Amino acid sequence: MKYCLLIILILIISIIIISENLIPNPDFESWINDYDCTSWSGDSSSVFYITKESDTVFSGLYSMKANIFTTTQASCDITSDTFAVIPGDTYDFYYKLFDNDPAANGRYYFYYFDSGKNYLGNYYGVYTSDNTIWQILSGEYVIPATAYYLFAGVRFYDTGSWDGDAYIYIDSVYFGKEGGSPINPPPQFSSPQRIPSNPAPSETVYTSIIITDNSAVISDTMFYRLDTGTWNPIIKDSLVLNRYYYTLSGQVLGTDVDYYYKAIDDSSLIAISDTFHYTVSSGSGVGLRILFDFTKEEDAGNADWIIDTNYPKPLPDDPTAEDDWLGAISYWGFELDTSGYVCRTLPPTYSITYGTLDSMDLQNFDVFIIPEPQNPFSASEKSAIFDFVRDGGGLFMVADHNASDRNSSGWDSPRVFNDLGSKDSFGMHFDTTGESYNNITAACTFFTGLDSIYNGKYGNVQGSNFTFHAGTTMPASSKAIEIAPYPFDASYSMLSVAYFGNGKVAGMGDSSPADDSTGQAGNTLYMGWEDGINRMLIMNTSWWLSINNITSQINSICTHYEIINDKSYIHINITNFNDFTQIRLYKKYNNNYTFIDSKPSNNIIMFEDDLNNKITYYKITGIKKDGKAVLLDKIKIIKN
Repeated sequence: MKYCLLIILILIISIIIISENLIPNPDFESWINDYDCTSWSGDSSSVFYITKESDTVFSGLYSMKANIFTTTQASCDITSDTFAVIPGDTYDFYYKLFDNDPAANGRYYFYYFDSGKNYLGNYYGVYTSDNTIWQILSGEYVIPATAYYLFAGVRFYDTGSWDGDAYIYIDSVYFGKEGGSPINPPPQFSSPQRIPSNPAPSETVYTSIIITDNSAVISDTMFYRLDTGTWNPIIKDSLVLNRYYYTLSGQVLGTDVDYYYKAIDDSSLIAISDTFHYTVSSGSGVGLRILFDFTKEEDAGNADWIIDTNYPKPLPDDPTAEDDWLGAISYWGFELDTSGYVCRTLPPTYSITYGTLDSMDLQNFDVFIIPEPQNPFSASEKSAIFDFVRDGGGLFMVADHNASDRNSSGWDSPRVFNDLGSKDSFGMHFDTTGESYNNITAACTFFTGLDSIYNGKYGNVQGSNFTFHAGTTMPASSKAIEIAPYPFDASYSMLSVAYFGNGKVAGMGDSSPADDSTGQAGNTLYMGWEDGINRMLIMNTSWWLSINNITSQINSICTHYEIINDKSYIHINITNFNDFTQIRLYKKYNNNYTFIDSKPSNNIIMFEDDLNNKITYYKITGIKKDGKAVLLDKIKIIKN
């Protein structure tokens, strides 16, 4: 009898351990009323609230519906009551969400606390994706060594498709000791691959991913979209062991491609992978990505600090003149595009993020340019910017003179950047009211600091004018490097740069050097881009910000030119010239590049060519020993 009781007791304990879920009311079946869920809390206001849902459910009678009418993400949270955990132990978890609204995503998280329930930290997981099926976000979580309590939550985020409202459902959340997760979990994804990693125009892309399940995967699909358009399915090409292979056709230069995987097992459990991203570039690392900010009313008042009115992708894809794009800094974007960079604009409806799955997230770009912001950054945006730079990104801050508040928000660009923390982190304080040189019209003709900027890829600026027309300055600082000192004692700077973590930062005290006078109607604009060496210095600085991310092949080539009697003389220095058999020069005619000349590869090469137009575009390619052509550089020559 005792033996039988012992067996029964062991079985009862085993069932309790296997089925234990530490989250109270995990299936949202208990409600106090239609707006208050037992053991759960949600932000409650006119712009975000939760409701009891009986039509869209995963299981049981009810789910929780998140009603979202705001882009303020910090006001869009739901959280469970706090529950006890064991420090250092491993727990399994899953969240089941239904997100068929492209305007928003959900993201799960945990907050953990010490034995006195004092806050210690948090962990944020992956986002949902727009889909017509329930998504199960699952994984393992190791409790920090000093944590004794935890609560689970979901935060909701607006996307680039924000249209004023969004609705996402959550039904069933699990958090339990290892072995207590669902006995039949959904399929799992691992080891994603893409060949090539940075596709060139028309180049076929091969992707693969490992999909595993404790029983059997009965359905698999890859979905892709072009330039944030409609999602399209792709069936696998082949299956080798547990790795599934898919093929994407080649696309034109500059196309943004997103893709993800979906798998269903024999228990009808569905899993959705992370979303992956790439941009079709010109190859060889030249197609670095530069993002211009447009979230801070950079077009307020008489300003028009955008590269184009089409965004995030400027149109046409392959501009032949700067006024093909419409904006007062379109020349800047056009010059970068001509040099092989991929330019995009962060639209006004977006927030600045880093580390999310959104295609406009900073982690998908190499340089972030903020041209005279008129509104301050949120706390999360500040963190995103600092994390982006710390991890190797380039940041270009463009300010203007004191009291240049164009939208009557109480903020001007010097104050916005100072509030960001530019002084403490980068050594750049933009002077404002009561401070010296906060509104100057002046020129700098002597440049210091870094040779790669004042004598960089786009030319040597020494002895020529870098001009301000009502701009502010930055006091000299041990953290920053003065490039354009002001006045003669170099106690201030018109343009400074700095290193921060693994990244780089530039600060310029006036927007007028970037003004190309060709913006939208109704704005007061002037030609500053072609004034003195403004163009050359800004382009050298942009290039310097990006060169950490250029491949070694691109770092090993230096190109410059001179014009004599209507002829261009293009000088090329190639460190790794032994990698190539020939170096070829092409000239652009009617949007197509035509072969001009070829020379045996050497460490120093010079081409000459007749200049028949005011503006001439060239590209330089190297022919490798296997016969493949590699793009080395693109240049634009302007004949005075």
